[in-house]
Amino acid sequence: MDLIDAFSDGRVQFAFAKVKDPNTTLPKLVLISWCGEGVPERTKGYFTNYLAAVSKALHVSESLTVQWGGYNGG
Repeated sequence: MDLIDAFSDGRVQFAFAKVKDPNTTLPKLVLISWCGEGVPERTKGYFTNYLAAVSKALHVSESLTVQWGGYNGG
């Protein structure tokens, strides 16, 4: 199963992955946060607080936000 398949449209979820930086070949740890389109509006409002708490617990030093229109399962 691919990581993207593990995310649910109706949930707030987080994943922590290890990837290799192609420029340096050093390992990098990546925090992926997911707020599905089916998440209730009230919960979506708390999403940034959840992300801040998870980031703090994992000592995340940099972040990037990407809004995605969806995944077609390719």
